[in-house]
Amino acid sequence: VLTVVWGMVALQLARPIILLQMAANIAGAVMVISALHILYINVTLLPQPLRPPMWRRAALVGMAVFYGFFVYLWMMGGVVPDPEKGFLFNLVRHFGIGGS
Repeated sequence: VLTVVWGMVALQLARPIILLQMAANIAGAVMVISALHILYINVTLLPQPLRPPMWRRAALVGMAVFYGFFVYLWMMGGVVPDPEKGFLFNLVRHFGIGGS
């Protein structure tokens, strides 16, 4: 019931496409953090015979870079930061943080 009520409230706060973008990019950020965390755990806490081979470590780093790139594009509005499109800039503008 609480999830349904929150969904109804959230739909009144923003357009559904904005909520979908936020959910997808937050999930992407979680993937970046979890990939790097799994890499750290695998190479520091596992005994040497159980540690993954180098190609799997590279795959985890590649996954973090892949998802991180798309989160960056969303936050900054493109490869070159665009204050008109980037979510981060809109968030700063919405809350009135920063200079002018």
